[in-house]
Amino acid sequence: MELPVRLSFRTALAFLSAAFFLAPLLATSAEMTPLPVETDRGRFEGTWYRVEPGVKQAIQIRNENGRWELRFYWKTSKDFEVDTEWNERTEFTYQGFPGVLTIAIDQEKSTKDRIYARLERSQLGASGARLEESGDLEIYRAEIGRKLIWTSYPYQRRVSLAEPLTPDEADGITREEHYLLRFLKESERIVAWDEIHW
Repeated sequence: MELPVRLSFRTALAFLSAAFFLAPLLATSAEMTPLPVETDRGRFEGTWYRVEPGVKQAIQIRNENGRWELRFYWKTSKDFEVDTEWNERTEFTYQGFPGVLTIAIDQEKSTKDRIYARLERSQLGASGARLEESGDLEIYRAEIGRKLIWTSYPYQRRVSLAEPLTPDEADGITREEHYLLRFLKESERIVAWDEIHW
């Protein structure tokens, strides 16, 4: 994969700031974020959504012949938009740089009340900067089945810079964090993104 023309280190830092912006709700430890209690009420099938300042995300889930399928939508106010369109692997571009998002469901491990998957994201940036994230994902319902919990711990994040300021930046230290998102049920149906009550 060929990178665009080499840019300044300041541009690389701008990329890193954007990369961190694109990873909402990362806590530094599992103790900081108690997980909601799982329930068997409700159904996975349908459309779920979440909103925070500058970010809209939605998940659609269906079960085809006993196999879970997931569609993920992610839009920010920073001109970033991804729709996996039911694909396990999705390529995207952010500020002209390529990235890949993978959400691979473990069909054998998943049950009617909990979906297990592998979540991975990689993103190239200016001056050879690279962001890599990965973790085992668990998805379950909470409260009365109208809330969807999307969590991964440990979720590993590694940022590498081609022009580091310190030796640890050159090594690209891997950090472990708790990835936790909460979605609300929009509909039992698969609806168009513009039908969601954002």
